[in-house]
Amino acid sequence: LQRYGSWKETIEENGKAVRKDVGFQVDQVEHVIQKLVDQPYTRQAQMITWMPNHDLQVYDPPCLQSLWYRIMEDEDGVQWLNCNIRFRSNDAWGASFMNMFGFVRFNREVIADEVARRSGKEVRLGRMNWQADSYHIYGRDIAQAKAMLFDRLDELSLEERTFNFGDDFIREMYDMAEQAALMKIRKYDEEHAI
Repeated sequence: LQRYGSWKETIEENGKAVRKDVGFQVDQVEHVIQKLVDQPYTRQAQMITWMPNHDLQVYDPPCLQSLWYRIMEDEDGVQWLNCNIRFRSNDAWGASFMNMFGFVRFNREVIADEVARRSGKEVRLGRMNWQADSYHIYGRDIAQAKAMLFDRLDELSLEERTFNFGDDFIREMYDMAEQAALMKIRKYDEEHAI
């Protein structure tokens, strides 16, 4: 998103093949943050990943398509960052939860915290609307999904199948899981550092 419009290509430079960004570059993250600081209620704070000049011909174009933001202020003056996220394709069983986890963190640490720092106002995370054009389960995951969820739908109430993030217990459970996931990410990064 920060280098939108560019992609890596191998080009020859001084007799050597090197990977370089080509195309134009637009830091969409910076533009979104500044738009939200300047005009929190804007309807223009969005980022896209799709590059038709490139993605129409690649085998695996980006699954994430767009992010749209708007800040609404409540009666106490607290600003709430609302976000719509649209995927072309989203693995419902194997990737969706971690995708959502990642965007909650991105929205908090990259967007909301920076808007708050620049504006001097409190910015909290509001609603996140998740849309996937294709929200699917791959064949390799069907048996597990059936055993853990689909074959149990008749015996589980809606409340037993869903989480209410307004519930203190669920919030605490999420916060603990978040810390565990971050530790795994840090460990992976350390083990795979270049």
